[in-house]
Amino acid sequence: MPSTVTKSVPGDQVVPGVIHAGGACLALGYWGKPDLTSERFRPNPIAGAPSPILFNTGDRGICREDGTILYLGRNDNQVKLRGARLELDEILTALRSHTTVKDAAVTIVGEADQQRLVAFVVGQERQKAPVPGDLRAFLQERLPSAAIPAKLLVVDALPLLPSGKVDQMSL
Repeated sequence: MPSTVTKSVPGDQVVPGVIHAGGACLALGYWGKPDLTSERFRPNPIAGAPSPILFNTGDRGICREDGTILYLGRNDNQVKLRGARLELDEILTALRSHTTVKDAAVTIVGEADQQRLVAFVVGQERQKAPVPGDLRAFLQERLPSAAIPAKLLVVDALPLLPSGKVDQMSL
């Protein structure tokens, strides 16, 4: 059963926390991966709780007053697309390693079963603009097929927030 630890703040507001799962069917860790196990499986901080170990799901949420958990999204850049878990940072790293690519951003567009990956790519120079077909072939050599963007769009610049981060909502 999922659980989360939230902090009390003035005015009875609830702040987002990391969703953890625990219970009788929880594994004790990742087989042969002690570093990953220590990162994701933690002792339960609640004394006398039925589950002595909790699994950090990597999701963010808020525990409502009625006990239901409102899912707020991932804590990292991992997405699920047609049953495959994809790390957007791996796709970005592959795109940025191409000689014609200066920068890139990847996002999921569409609703439910119509979702697809779209990559926005900024070229190193105008005269050497990335060619979507070449980029696709390049990515196919480095990534699983589920991680290949359905659409590769060459843009002059990525939309940025005042902090300098990519404005994902504007993509």
